[in-house]
Amino acid sequence: SPRPDAVLPGPSLRGRVALVIENDDAMRLAYQLMLRDRLGMVVRVSGGTAEALAVMGDEPPDAVIADYNLDNDDTGLQAIRALRAAAGQAVPAILVSARRDPEISRASLELGVPMLEKPIRPEELQSVLQRILA
Repeated sequence: SPRPDAVLPGPSLRGRVALVIENDDAMRLAYQLMLRDRLGMVVRVSGGTAEALAVMGDEPPDAVIADYNLDNDDTGLQAIRALRAAAGQAVPAILVSARRDPEISRASLELGVPMLEKPIRPEELQSVLQRILA
């Protein structure tokens, strides 16, 4: 019988690098557990756009997971735009938001970035990662 933490079929995410942009410590830990412990991904965490750019350096991650609401009027959309500009490529990304907002949805659609609503289910995060990294 499959274990409750069994990984979904589909392309393996093991060893792929995820850059998480999240200002909440508890959520950062939750991402580590979901991405690293469950999916075997390499997780780099940052709290906002400036820190994410520093963490990325010259090596773009395989995927960016950005919370919409960051500190000091910073947003996940700004972070994704900045990282893509710095990387010189459209790094695959996911935007996470706690609230349904047509403005945010439209902006993420324009960037070609899928949006997930909190609370995030691990299976949902995994399937979206598999889709954007396929």
